[in-house]
Amino acid sequence: MKQIGWSTPLLLLIVVLAGACQTGSRFAGVPTSGATGGPETDRVQYTSFFTPGDHVEQLLGEGKVDQAAQVYQAHKESWFEKPTPFGDPPKESWKSTLRQLADRLHAGLEAEYRAHTERLQALSTLPGPRDSWAEKRQLLTEVSRLEARRLATPLINEPGFTADYSRALQAARQRVTDTLEAGIDQALSAFDLEAMPGFFETYPLQPDRPEAIMDRLAEVILPRLEGFSATGLARFATVYPLSPELKARVGVLHARAVERALSAQLSPLERALKVMVEAKKAGFKPRAPASLRIGILDATSTVLLKSRKLEFKPGFIRDLPLDMVKTSLEDALSPGSGLDYLVVIQTALAQVRRKVFDTETRHSTLVTSYQMVENPEYRNLQMEYQNSNLSLMMDQRQSTSCSKGYGDGIQCSSSQGIADPRILAKRQFIQTRLRKLPPMVQQPVHAPYSYKVAPIHSRKTLTLNHYLIDLKARTYQKVTSDHSGKETFTVAYGLHHSDPNRGNVLESLDEEEDVTYWETGEFQLPLSGLLRSFANSGSGRIAFASADALLREMTQDRNAAVASNSTYDVDELSRMDPRFDSVVVVVQLGGGQGSGFYVEPNLVMTNYHVVEGARFVSLIRHDKTETFGRVVRSDVTLDLALIQVQDAGPPVQWHRQHSLPPGTPVEVIGHPKDLRYSITRGVVSAVREMQPVMFASAEAPIKVRYLQIDAATSPGNSGGPVFVKDRVVGVVDWGNVSDGAQNLNFAIHCTEALRFLEELKP
Repeated sequence: MKQIGWSTPLLLLIVVLAGACQTGSRFAGVPTSGATGGPETDRVQYTSFFTPGDHVEQLLGEGKVDQAAQVYQAHKESWFEKPTPFGDPPKESWKSTLRQLADRLHAGLEAEYRAHTERLQALSTLPGPRDSWAEKRQLLTEVSRLEARRLATPLINEPGFTADYSRALQAARQRVTDTLEAGIDQALSAFDLEAMPGFFETYPLQPDRPEAIMDRLAEVILPRLEGFSATGLARFATVYPLSPELKARVGVLHARAVERALSAQLSPLERALKVMVEAKKAGFKPRAPASLRIGILDATSTVLLKSRKLEFKPGFIRDLPLDMVKTSLEDALSPGSGLDYLVVIQTALAQVRRKVFDTETRHSTLVTSYQMVENPEYRNLQMEYQNSNLSLMMDQRQSTSCSKGYGDGIQCSSSQGIADPRILAKRQFIQTRLRKLPPMVQQPVHAPYSYKVAPIHSRKTLTLNHYLIDLKARTYQKVTSDHSGKETFTVAYGLHHSDPNRGNVLESLDEEEDVTYWETGEFQLPLSGLLRSFANSGSGRIAFASADALLREMTQDRNAAVASNSTYDVDELSRMDPRFDSVVVVVQLGGGQGSGFYVEPNLVMTNYHVVEGARFVSLIRHDKTETFGRVVRSDVTLDLALIQVQDAGPPVQWHRQHSLPPGTPVEVIGHPKDLRYSITRGVVSAVREMQPVMFASAEAPIKVRYLQIDAATSPGNSGGPVFVKDRVVGVVDWGNVSDGAQNLNFAIHCTEALRFLEELKP
């Protein structure tokens, strides 16, 4: 072999090159085929004898300049710029070819650059007439695209391969851009703001921050918008970019334009609603109307509320910036309320209906009990502990053999009589874990079972009677509206609490609590829709002469709602006592209640402290109908008051005999603790003249005649009648419960009540 005269390194080089011919250019760091760069590189297999540089040169010779650029870009990092074992990357040795490629690419762009430069330089009048803007805008767009294309072209932007022809175009474009920027304010000021498309869609230059230009020219633009219609202003706000501040000012003009177009016959509230709703539609923020205050009152029947016939409540979303306050009817109708309107809402129907059309049976397992089994982790640790003991014994045996001279003398001298510390440490670790682990553990015992999955279709139906009362014009409107909503839930029934898969099942299904939450939750309605319903109803405004007349109609609606929700009759025992027809529940509109009774067809007597501070009260009769009343007379000393009611009732018969000896049986009818129409029995303990509880004075002692009775009374009985058979002998007033006293209850004597009643007569 040495006679051939070839050196070993040369032979190795030949072998490497031959291998490269078969396997690809691994020596040059190039894959066997192009993986990127398009069709020209995808179907070419590079070797040490045909590299990407050869490929670029070949394509240039064929006049395929764009394809050559693709090849360069595809292999720029993986081959042209990748260092070789011999030093510089291939790009240096192929610089001449790449220069030719760059010149050819520049040549293609240079002609376009010159043409566009000449067109830019020819623009002398800027911005010029509006009909020339589209052409100039198109030219600037083409220049931007040309520049983007140059910057994206491979090779020609790299050092050593650039050209200067772009400078003339950039200078020409900068001149045009500067001129257009300088003239944009004047052009916008003269532009027809109602023209479509808008200014910024038409002007040759597309500014970076058009909203800043609009702000700068706000004082010029806003006066020009004064005469625009509401539709024109809404379109303007859509077309032109406006800052929040400028949009708010345009919104003011929009509100004025809407108001100009409204009929003069509309009420102030209707006008305000129309303005705010149109503002919201146009994308403006609605503004609160000046000096318009609205009270809102829920006057739903307390009978319906107490009987739980209403399964949910309405809720209202304040979607418009109206000044609305909760109020009472009494406060709203008073002269100093400061309210312009009162919205009264009565819920006539709030009903939930469920339907289940089909159910699905699913099978699972549940844990019925637990059994004790061997802890597998404890067993595994025991095996590890035994293995560690075995390792320790073997290590100690090896140490003993070394001491007898059977092993390596050097190794034995360093380990003789000493166990491996790693084995000791592992053994100690296992011992510690074994002490903490229980040998036996509980294992659940499973049993099969099944549960049901039901799709629940729930529907809520809501009927509202609502009144809009114009307190200034003394008119009102009444509207009845129906609303409904539905929801579908998928609920698992019979899912056992010990089902190990319970958590996963509940994640994908609803629970009964979810259904109940939706069904009992408020039915949300936008206030704007509620108020607009008055304008859209077609019902005219009705004048009312007095608050009593208005209350009368509202009461009729409440009673109709009670009747439509009634599904029961009064029990027979109640029907057998005609005295109940004369007794009423007296309810303060602001809360609190007591008892009362008809003393004349349209007069109800009760205690003063039951109606104290109220002008109007609600009364509920035994047939569960409601009526309103107005407090017409009161006597603080006697603790008595008279209420003039809208709906007549049968008056009681009074006890006219003066003698009520102790021991006379009495019965009290009233509503203790809201347990309505309760009867308690007792006797007259004594007749006493005592200082009144409501108005006691040591300086000017006043005496009131009372019946002391031992019949039970509680809060809610106040103002109710005390009967001897079918005659009223007193009015329940107060009880003495101090120092553990019992059955010390006092009623205003019938003679005092009759005297108070006689004072009304002329």
